[in-house]
Amino acid sequence: MIDLGIDNIVFLGDSLTDNGNYYNLTKQATGIGFPDQPFYAKGCFSNGSVWSDYVGTALGLNNIPFTNFAPFTDQIPQNNQAINFAIGGATSGSKNLGFPPEYPAGLQQQVDALTGLKQTQVFNPSDTLYSLWIGGNDYLSLNLSADNTKKDTKNFVQQTVGQTIGNIKTTLTTLVNQMDAEHIMVFNLPDLSQTPLGLSLKPDAAQTLKSLVTEHNKQLDKEIKSLSKTYTDVDFISIDINALFKDITKKSNPFKFDNLTQAATNTNLYDPQFNPLTHKLTQSPNADNYLFWDSAHPTTKAHGLIADYVIKALESDKNLSKANKAVDLTAQSQIVPSNISNIPAVATSNDSLSVVSNLVTSNPIVLNLNAAGQVQVSSSQQGQVNNKLLGQPVNDLFPTQLQIPIFQLNFANK
Repeated sequence: MIDLGIDNIVFLGDSLTDNGNYYNLTKQATGIGFPDQPFYAKGCFSNGSVWSDYVGTALGLNNIPFTNFAPFTDQIPQNNQAINFAIGGATSGSKNLGFPPEYPAGLQQQVDALTGLKQTQVFNPSDTLYSLWIGGNDYLSLNLSADNTKKDTKNFVQQTVGQTIGNIKTTLTTLVNQMDAEHIMVFNLPDLSQTPLGLSLKPDAAQTLKSLVTEHNKQLDKEIKSLSKTYTDVDFISIDINALFKDITKKSNPFKFDNLTQAATNTNLYDPQFNPLTHKLTQSPNADNYLFWDSAHPTTKAHGLIADYVIKALESDKNLSKANKAVDLTAQSQIVPSNISNIPAVATSNDSLSVVSNLVTSNPIVLNLNAAGQVQVSSSQQGQVNNKLLGQPVNDLFPTQLQIPIFQLNFANK
């Protein structure tokens, strides 16, 4: 188990993150849950676990789809939970590609469920990580071959991406203002034109898709930088999935996939004719070692690489590690002789305490006589001197035999 000081994770997103919500919703609505065998591992749009489950497990958390709780009650455990709100097919707004318009199940509904959950479940902001990966369905659902995209592609791209980024900004500000989020992990998008679905498009449409992703990542990066300046106490952690997939798909094939461009199965959920009840599945040899399981979703092997990449990003995040260096303190005092010349000063800042190994020790206390014959206590620190008068006459303290109380604080990591 990896200890990053994270007691809870809240996942928001689409089928790349969903670990059972779309399955639960479709089962409730139709009696048949999807995704499931033989096309996918039960509840996941892959042939096994998705990255969110791998990360939750690595951090010692329980992976729970939020649709397991209906209605939300105090039964939800307070700690060690990776609660997943992501729903397959979700866009950054209210639309879901897998549900009719009268049943919205997009990112907005996930946020509504999350803020409703807070009424009964309060997460500690300092050790809760929020994760947001959304946007792919906003672009993959478009008819990129339509005439309106060809007439003014640049304007179309900017307006389309602007709406998606606006939805993402709304979600991020909601997390900060309503959930008091302090740590938010935000993913950009891989080059969707290099998925099997993207590669199947006509050249003009594929180029438009590539431009959408490029503009999305550009605007997202700009927005996160802007939000970081507005909310200086919030740790925004950018996950550059685009860079990861560029590494994975290098010609040198560093992760030794058998295939980097084709789907391991003939499943395409973006085909309106796809029907799991009638579709006849075909699967390639060594399918588990493909990069893509279907037309757009990675295999569980690829999800494992995503999880490793995310964990490394979290481990290197200084704000996260600093915030979660929480300690339990116990105090003890002792009396030492008045000759304190051999007691080392450990404070090196304006704080009254500083850490040395596993010990927090107060500065040496120096006693002096003032003109009124009273004992003056000086706690010397770098750039600062704090003085207090004890008020006792010197004769009552026997200055030649002075003993000084020194306090020690021992701490242990939580």
